[in-house]
Amino acid sequence: MNTTRRRDAARSRQALLAAAADLFAERGYAGTAIRSVGDRAGVDPALIARYFGGKEGLYRAVLAADPLIEQAAPSDGALPATPHPPEPPASGTHGIGTDGTGAGWAAGTGTATGTGTATGAGTTAVPSEEVTASPLATVRGMVDRAFDKWTSTGVSAAAQNVFRREVDGAARQATRERLDTVLGPLRETTDSPDPQLAAELAVALLFGVGVARDAGTLTRLSAVSADELREAVTAALAAVLGLADRQ
Repeated sequence: MNTTRRRDAARSRQALLAAAADLFAERGYAGTAIRSVGDRAGVDPALIARYFGGKEGLYRAVLAADPLIEQAAPSDGALPATPHPPEPPASGTHGIGTDGTGAGWAAGTGTATGTGTATGAGTTAVPSEEVTASPLATVRGMVDRAFDKWTSTGVSAAAQNVFRREVDGAARQATRERLDTVLGPLRETTDSPDPQLAAELAVALLFGVGVARDAGTLTRLSAVSADELREAVTAALAAVLGLADRQ
């Protein structure tokens, strides 16, 4: 295949992905027709079958291309050196400092990976990139990334489809699998006796705020600035996950 044809194919595929992401978010999976995607993209809709294998494959490709809320360690999650080699915490201990940024880990209540390097006087330096962020820092970073995404590209199709009933079985399963990249870290932050329920409540709250702001029906929620709303949403998620009492 010559390079011109390869570039054209890549552009067509990207145009279809972008159009599908918009339409799946606007109309849901069931309400999005293949022809509509092709029309929005300015591309022959028959290419959807060639590139993605059909509508379900296209939806999965949209989910794969959409980071939802990436789980990179938040910027405030770096932890200080511990006064002794790190040990696994007791069950239910997360080591949140009084400022919620992991200061409690200095007492050896956090979780770390790797062996570190002895620095004398029984102190082990823990490389920041190998240290798990505190639960509250994880939640705060997740909220920040969600707000950044809503501001830059809008609410994702997966987030919208959490609240839609007309998603078919295959698309619902694909959405569930993609959402697990968000649910997994949240399950790890909570001491709830039902961590899956706590994580799902947190996701419903976080994504619900984004969907409601996008819809504009709740006027004050839609009008308030992101900066004003971040702390309120973070506090609400912390309460749902049972972190509020451990700040």
